[in-house]
Amino acid sequence: MKESLKFFKNDRWEVYVSQSSQGFQQVSFVNNIVTHNGGSHVDYITNQIVSHIKDLLKDKIDLSRLKSFHIKNQLNIFIKCTIENPSFNSQTKEELTSRISEFGSTCIIPQSFVSNFLESSTVLESILSSYKSSSLSNKNSNNKKIFLPKLDDAVYAGSQDSDKCSLFLTEGDSAKALVVAGFSVIGRDFYGVFPLKGKTINVRDLSFDECMKNVEFQNITKIINIKRNVDYSIADNRNSLRYGKVILFTDQDVDGIHIKGLVINMFHKFWPELVELGFIQTFRTPLIKVKWNGETIKFYNKFEFDEWLNEAKKRKDFSNCKIKYYKGLGTSTKEEAIEYFKEIDKNLITFTCFNEEDHLSIKSVFTRSLSLERKVIIQNHTSTASSNSNSLSLSDFSNNELVEFFKYDIRRSIPSVVDGFKESQRKIIYTMFNKFEKNEIKVNQLSGTTAYYTLYHHGEDFLTSTIIKMAQNFVGAGNINFLQPIGQFGTRASGGSDHASGRYIHTSLNPLTRLLFPKEDDKLLKYIEEENQIIEPIYYVPIIPTILVNGCKGIASGWNTKINPYNPIDIIYNIRLMLDGKEPIKMIPYYKNFKGKIIKNDGKESFIIKGLLTFSYNNVNGVLKIVINELPIGLWTNDFKEKVLGPLYEQKILKSYNEYHSNNNIHFVLFLNKSTVVPTKIVNSLTRTLSSKNMMLFDGNGNLKHYENTEGIFKDFFEIRKNLYEKRLLNEIDLLLGQLMYYKNQKQFIDNILCNRMSLIHKSKNQFIEDLKLNGFCSNPLKKDQEDYNYLTNISLNQFTETEIDKLQQKIEDTDKKINLFKSSTWKNLWNNDLDRFEASYKRYA
Repeated sequence: MKESLKFFKNDRWEVYVSQSSQGFQQVSFVNNIVTHNGGSHVDYITNQIVSHIKDLLKDKIDLSRLKSFHIKNQLNIFIKCTIENPSFNSQTKEELTSRISEFGSTCIIPQSFVSNFLESSTVLESILSSYKSSSLSNKNSNNKKIFLPKLDDAVYAGSQDSDKCSLFLTEGDSAKALVVAGFSVIGRDFYGVFPLKGKTINVRDLSFDECMKNVEFQNITKIINIKRNVDYSIADNRNSLRYGKVILFTDQDVDGIHIKGLVINMFHKFWPELVELGFIQTFRTPLIKVKWNGETIKFYNKFEFDEWLNEAKKRKDFSNCKIKYYKGLGTSTKEEAIEYFKEIDKNLITFTCFNEEDHLSIKSVFTRSLSLERKVIIQNHTSTASSNSNSLSLSDFSNNELVEFFKYDIRRSIPSVVDGFKESQRKIIYTMFNKFEKNEIKVNQLSGTTAYYTLYHHGEDFLTSTIIKMAQNFVGAGNINFLQPIGQFGTRASGGSDHASGRYIHTSLNPLTRLLFPKEDDKLLKYIEEENQIIEPIYYVPIIPTILVNGCKGIASGWNTKINPYNPIDIIYNIRLMLDGKEPIKMIPYYKNFKGKIIKNDGKESFIIKGLLTFSYNNVNGVLKIVINELPIGLWTNDFKEKVLGPLYEQKILKSYNEYHSNNNIHFVLFLNKSTVVPTKIVNSLTRTLSSKNMMLFDGNGNLKHYENTEGIFKDFFEIRKNLYEKRLLNEIDLLLGQLMYYKNQKQFIDNILCNRMSLIHKSKNQFIEDLKLNGFCSNPLKKDQEDYNYLTNISLNQFTETEIDKLQQKIEDTDKKINLFKSSTWKNLWNNDLDRFEASYKRYA
């Protein structure tokens, strides 16, 4: 290559330009500060040089096919300049954001300078050579073009320059739109984009033929032109690919990480050599942006943000801080997309796979048979900040980022032993308690409000589904529905799946719910703080272990849980036993309004649940009549007809049947031909097993725990609830003492005014407050966190009477009695009183 370095200088600018063989490179200084990411000063100079080169090429090639990006890739630029009052993108001052009009100087690059640079370099030859080969390959590639809905193919995909092409695989259509906006920066010649429909399949335990039944897998292989059993470590084989790189463009949250993992897993399973060659990259975007004192700070994972937030809160000007969580890529604007793609080299991270540890790490997280190893990795994991490097090994990705997804998946799928709630359920209850305790609301509005009010960063559709399930009250749905179903919330016929859309149905809080979760406890709970906002508690503490009321099912990464439901009356009985110092007794699972039988499975940790059947045989016509008055929970009416009665009818064993069901009652009448015994298929369908082997829950410390039996659940719950009652007793006394002082001060103040011991005349409010202090009056005893005398200064004139003094005296005596009552009470008394109130209401409503 020729010696190409050229130099230009004026009183405030120094510019050096040379030819690059590794894409666009820049080193720049503003007022002796290194601007690692360039900025407006670099764009200012670069755009002039590119413009001059285009002018020199306009008679040689079709400029409409030549992009500025291609010329820039031939340049190395060094800039040192002096800018007046420069503005930067962050405190680290890595990128100049000042407008050109604000530079305070100009630097006009002359055409002659660029001409001399071109004469001393091979830049023109490189551009022309690339243009000609690209044009030729483009002409010959028409037969290699493919057409798929929503695929925006790179211009040179499938051509001789395919190895230079990169395919963006995005998390949905909104992410694709962001990439398309970014194409205005990087162009479409060497970049294509295709949106994925949610999460791809886990291919680890599947054959290639099984994977090819999946449409998403088919599409990816077709777009890239990747084949089975081909060794792509061989260059000639790689040349057959339509793209030389895959760039994963997903949300920065844990679900986005999982999508990346699934795609990497796909390539690693069938084409590990491509992963080893750095074929897969990811494009990072900010998860959180903070605007503070005119600067924008970007965070790419939650751990980094939390660390920063803990320090930032110590500063006095923290209240000026504005935090924006990017719920998904769709949150970013087109302007932000351009900002991201201007820094494409900085934002691209290549996945590396250099050793056996890298290979084993991705296998361990996606191979079903390695679930035990996966559990150990998850349990021993500690969150760390992500690397700022442009490469990431598969072992670091699998053991850190992917594990964060698995941990979160567990948190949202496994409930707490304390309140029985999964994360989404707790957020919904918190929203109802604080926003709609006495009002009904449309279901889809509640899901939207919950997402906003509790910073729920996932799909609102899932919240809608959870709300509907929490309100369903058909047999088998639960023993207590915490929300009221106002509209069609589904029936036993289809297991609740026949509910109306969330747009059309309403809900409200079940009166029993607040009796289970007393309002007096709310101020004593520990609440989560996220994005500088207080949201739902870590857990609620009901008066009985509600996890045993409705039971639960949950499937998470490496774990699953199944808790059977029990009779609330039996649960109350066990709590009362424990309050008396006795052990809880074993219980039989219970489903409200279920008419069948549930019996212990002798010698096993399980129960048998049976439907009800009677039959009679008519000797005259030879017809067997079977009456079914109950189905086991989990076998829904429509499933029974489709999977049991349907085949018997086709086999002509079943002659006919009638249905007489009501909302809660099952009533089938079957007529069978030429049979004197009930078919085995019917008998077997009416019996199911309720297992109690896999009772996994989060304990009060937030750790996953396996419970051997319900007694263990009772014991862990009891200690936490007991501690809260002890706190509540002290808190109630403290509140009443404050209330007592409040009434006494008001009474004394009115008396002072009536007896002329104090005067309001000709005094400002501040002077009057000083008089109150001198006369021994304290600030509002019910607002201990702030000075407030309004409880005295806001007393109206018509209250300065003997009658008002008598009223306050009565309040003082009543409050004094309450204080003495609480002082003579115990935490056990409080608990028993709450149990009495709930039990009476439950029996009335049940």
